[in-house]
Amino acid sequence: EGNFSHSNEAFATFHKFHNAQRFETLSQYTALVEAVTANGRPIPFDEGPISRALKGETGLAEITLRRKDTGENWIASINFAPIIGEDGVVEGAVLTERDITELRTSEARLESIRGDLARVGRLNELGQISAGLAHELNQPLAAMLNYSNVARRFIAQGGAVALEKACDAIAKSSDQAIRAGEIIRRMRAFIENRETSRTLVSINTIVEDAIAVELTGAAAEHITIRMELAAETLLVNADPIQIQQVLVNLLRNAVEAMDGAAARVLTLSTKVIEDKAVEVAVRDTGSGISQELANILFMPFVTSKPVGMGIGLVISQSIVEAHGGRITFETDPDRGTIFHFRLPIATSA
Repeated sequence: EGNFSHSNEAFATFHKFHNAQRFETLSQYTALVEAVTANGRPIPFDEGPISRALKGETGLAEITLRRKDTGENWIASINFAPIIGEDGVVEGAVLTERDITELRTSEARLESIRGDLARVGRLNELGQISAGLAHELNQPLAAMLNYSNVARRFIAQGGAVALEKACDAIAKSSDQAIRAGEIIRRMRAFIENRETSRTLVSINTIVEDAIAVELTGAAAEHITIRMELAAETLLVNADPIQIQQVLVNLLRNAVEAMDGAAARVLTLSTKVIEDKAVEVAVRDTGSGISQELANILFMPFVTSKPVGMGIGLVISQSIVEAHGGRITFETDPDRGTIFHFRLPIATSA
């Protein structure tokens, strides 16, 4: 009938009452309190938990409530259910409401901190890979210079044959310029501070890009790289830059773990797990991880490196879990360490 039959003291506090005011009817309630979306758009009363309960629904809703007179906002978690009479007819509704504003604010702040940590991590990584980047860029730049000099000599000679050879050298120089630009594009995207942008992407493509970013020049010297990638296209719904960062962290750890090892073999593999997940594995032939360190490996500021912040694996774990996945590892002194992370598999649909 649109009347409140009972409400407790917590109800008054929850709705920001500062006196003994009470609602007696739904019309009084809707005149003072409204439900809104996260961006402030009013939600029709018919779509709210009270109306849904009166229609016979049972459920849990998370919505933002706003006082029309004061403009106060708070986030509510509302369990709702109908009250059904003996004749099976809905006679009313019961709601249990909880203020989760502080919880959601803390979560948003934590997510912001994680984002900042990820950016700091990428910037820190940049200094360590700058030598490899310089080596990688030096090759196309040197090739461009050589091809340009060759073209200039052929043009000076004159004649149809020489000009044809000059055009070919210029075309090859252009190809090298494109290659250099692609290297810079990848690195810029890697360190750029931007919002997470998820898209359907092939996990093999991310793996190959991470190899190109990390294992170049001196970083790849005396290391045998084995690629055991799935033959089929495995799609994930992910931010490719963030997942690439996870791989770069794991690759760098693997390379450093093999420092001084007799055999330095790095194996990357991708495969499907039970048609539900895509698994990426990074295996090294290093000395493994001690049991003492293994127990606390994913804790912040824990590192076995003489120089290191100890946040790489923490950031990686945060990224993978934010994508709905998980990261694990196995280690053995005789066969090195293998890190796995899994992401939910996606389809083009």
